[in-house]
Amino acid sequence: MLRRAPLIVGVGALLVGATALAAIDRIDGAAVASERAVRGDRVVIEPEPPAMIARYRVSFIVTWGSATHPGTLPPGSHVSPAVVAAHAEPGDLFAVGAVASVGVESMAEVGATSTLVAELRADPSVGTVTTGRRIDGPGIDEFDVDVTQQHGLVSLVSMLAPSPDWFVGVGDVQLLGVGGWVDRLELPLGAYDAGTDSGSGFTSPNVDTRPAQPIGGPRDVPFAAAVAEGSFGRVVIERIG
Repeated sequence: MLRRAPLIVGVGALLVGATALAAIDRIDGAAVASERAVRGDRVVIEPEPPAMIARYRVSFIVTWGSATHPGTLPPGSHVSPAVVAAHAEPGDLFAVGAVASVGVESMAEVGATSTLVAELRADPSVGTVTTGRRIDGPGIDEFDVDVTQQHGLVSLVSMLAPSPDWFVGVGDVQLLGVGGWVDRLELPLGAYDAGTDSGSGFTSPNVDTRPAQPIGGPRDVPFAAAVAEGSFGRVVIERIG
């Protein structure tokens, strides 16, 4: 469990009685002073620990369309149903520099979610797992996710379609900080090549990469050009409970 370092105040500077605690404001909107202990000539004020569970609304906002990408948008463009996970360890869903799991490969190549969801639910390091819906053109999908002190990271992935194995997402977003639960974050969607298909363009036929390459940024000219032309969207994570 993460706790703030104790706030140590000299006895002579501390207010006396009930007004002492009343004069101490909430720390970073999260932990509040709740307990005092006299240790020698010091008074140690212990902050309350953050709540065990926090609920967040994760908004997957897709802007990819003719307005943002007039020069690179492929016909039939859409994004696959997003997979969102609350987890404990960095890289539980995906990690740049690591070879994609079978589930991440399936998500990135054909937009399927079942294998990836099964992998995540079998991992004791992963808590909440949820999936969304396909988005055609610019649009938004929202997820309410319960995050615990044990599973304080959130990641999201979604395939860019059509494409060989290109996807967007955010990884390992830490929602529990030193001051308690984060109130709100807004993050740009990262653009990734899963390293499992060697097609060079958005509508290239499937060509398995053997051996698979590590997950990384855009490797092919059309994908790099799309990234340079405009943003694919963003993720907003806001605490609601």
